[in-house]
Parts: sequence; C-alpha cells; structure tokens
Amino acid sequence: MEKIEKKDLNTDDNTIAKKKRWKDRIVDFLKGGAIGIACLIPGVSGGTIAVLFKIYEKIITAVNGIFKHFGKSILTLLPIVLGILVAIVALTNPIKMAFEKVPFPLICLFTGLIIGGMPELFPYVKKKITMSGAISFILALAVIVGLCFVPNIANVDVSSMNFASVVFVFIMGVIAASALVVPGISGSMMMLVFGFYYPLLSTVSDLMKFNDKFASSLIILLIFVVGVIVGFLLISKLMGYLLKKFEYQTYMGIIGFIIGSLFALFYQFSPNSISPLEIFTDVLPQGGHIALAICLFVVGLFGSLAVIYFSRKKLKSKLEEVKSSNATR
Repeated sequence: MEKIEKKDLNTDDNTIAKKKRWKDRIVDFLKGGAIGIACLIPGVSGGTIAVLFKIYEKIITAVNGIFKHFGKSILTLLPIVLGILVAIVALTNPIKMAFEKVPFPLICLFTGLIIGGMPELFPYVKKKITMSGAISFILALAVIVGLCFVPNIANVDVSSMNFASVVFVFIMGVIAASALVVPGISGSMMMLVFGFYYPLLSTVSDLMKFNDKFASSLIILLIFVVGVIVGFLLISKLMGYLLKKFEYQTYMGIIGFIIGSLFALFYQFSPNSISPLEIFTDVLPQGGHIALAICLFVVGLFGSLAVIYFSRKKLKSKLEEVKSSNATR
C-alpha cells in the first residue's frame, strides 16, 4: 500500500513538473514575441525587451552552453526563437502600417515599456558609482546617440543575388544579431543606417504573398538568418564573458545603451535624421495623435511595472516556499 502511495506521489510530482515546464515555455514564447515586435521598430532594441522581461541572461547562458549542453540549450531557446519568428512574420505588415500611420503614438508605447522596465536593472548597479562604471555608461550612451547621426547609405537592391549582395546580406544579419544580444542597440535602426530596413521589410512582405519573388525572397532571408545565427553566437560569447567578469560595468553600459535608445526613438522625427518621419499624419487630427500617444505611453509604462511587480511577487513566493521546505526538514 505504501509503495502504491509513493508511486502516486511521484506521478503527481511528474505531472506538476511537466505542467510547469509547458507553462514556462509558453511564457518564453510570449516574451520571444515581444522581442520580435521590438525588432521591427527602429530605435527599439530586442535586447532591451529581453532584459526588461528577465529573459536576457537565460538566452546568453543557453547560447554559451550550446556546444556543451546542446539538447538543453535548444529546448531553452526554441520557444523564444519561435516567438520571435511568429511575431515578425505575423506583425511585419501591421507594424509597418502603424509605423507609417501613427508613428508617434507607437513610439510612445515603446517608450513607456522601456521606462517602466528600467527599475529591474537598478539592483545590478546598486553600489557607489565607480570610474569604470561611469566610463561604461558614457561610452554606451555616446555610441547609440552617435549612430543616429551616421548618414544613411542608399537603400540597396538585393534582388540581383550576386556575390557582393550575398556578403552584404550576411553582414547585415551579423549586425542585426547585435540588437538581440546587446540591450539598447536597435537592429531596425542599424538596418536603416545601412539602407537595408525597407528592403528587408519588402522581402518579408513578398515572402508572405507567395508571388513570383517568393524564391528570391526566401534565399535572401535564409542568408540573413545565417548571418544572425553566426553573429548571435559570437556576440553572445562576448556578452557572457563580460557579464561573468565585469557584471557591474556591463550593466552600467546596458543602462547607457537603453537611455540612448530613448533618444534614438524620438530622433527619427528630426528632418535630418536617418529615417525622417512626419510626427503627425493625416490619419488623426493632431490632438488625436497626442491623446493616443499619452494613452499608449501610460499603457506601456504600467504594463512594464505590472510585469516587474508580478515577477517579484512570484520570486518572493518561491523563496518563501524554499524556506518553509527547508524548515520542515
């Protein structure tokens, strides 16, 4: 009888563990979706969203251990990568349309998300500011702000897949990977700087239409994805090393990147910027744009704060469970 009861208890524990794993994977998939959406917006960094949603170190650890613990790393990364891909494929056209029609409210939504999530970074730099930390912060801030003033290279024609365009698309993939790994750096903004943003959106759009450009669009995207994978592996190794050896300085740099990205978001409305945009379009009256922008900023701000609150509450309950279980032993 006792053996049967133990067997039932083990079965219950296994069922609970499986449910928890599936729940965690669904949550990771949704967080990956948020990263994918961020990748579509110039000025917004996928890495920033990963940090704010507390999944950044998980990604870096999985990538760094991919050769030692291949199966475990793949299972960790798979829901996140699927979330990114699904969001990009499903939302390329809607985001493109929203960015053209109501860019200012959309930018305000992401500004709210970024500002609301920044308190999560402060515990990592909870110490007296040192010279090395200040230098890391200033250099990171200067890099992001400086990128805004890099003149835009003319949009490239990647439809003729010669050797030069293949190499260019691969390099763009490597550069885009930096946005996923380094918080504060926007891959979309980098694509704008190198004139690859709109060709990339058009390529994804053509792929989803299944028109006569499907084959060439698929080849372009595959080359781009290979570049992203290579860049992701290389830069993740570097970030993993920096977080391990220089955690404080690295997080000071990350905060600098994120604050710089807020400047990059709004710089797009400058007539001399890399992506000149009309701050208000004729879709809504000016007052409507401002009202919608304020509402979306508040939604983004409190959305991030709510995520932080519930994640801290969950962590606190887990710690209490561990303490109580240790006390009963």
